[in-house]
Amino acid sequence: MREALPFVHPLLGALAILAMLSLGMRGLQARQGGKNAHAKRRSHRQQGPYIAAGMVLAALTGTASVLWLRDDLHAASSWHFWAAWLSTTCMVGIAYATPRRFRRSPKVKTLHLALGLTAMIVGVVALIIGIELLP
Repeated sequence: MREALPFVHPLLGALAILAMLSLGMRGLQARQGGKNAHAKRRSHRQQGPYIAAGMVLAALTGTASVLWLRDDLHAASSWHFWAAWLSTTCMVGIAYATPRRFRRSPKVKTLHLALGLTAMIVGVVALIIGIELLP
């Protein structure tokens, strides 16, 4: 069992980033309007907080695995660490700032888009960099 523990974070992290990308794509498609825009917007709104929580869980397990399972790495010493936490912070910021205030404020709508795109781009960078750190 101990041999499998270092692989928990990479699996959770990859799933969280893929879920975030799927969420972001639904949000972007909903912004364009069209036939299924309302359903995509509703799905985006409902799943967003859960995916943000998944990102937090992945970031915490990554930090914990470096501290307690990986003698060959140091916490906060890699670009992967900073990219992952930046992406996670953007997601948490979106989840906190946008519920119910989103429809009324054009500034929040623009900020939501900017933070969402940043989270997705930086999340993909974290995923790619993280592949090099696999045990």
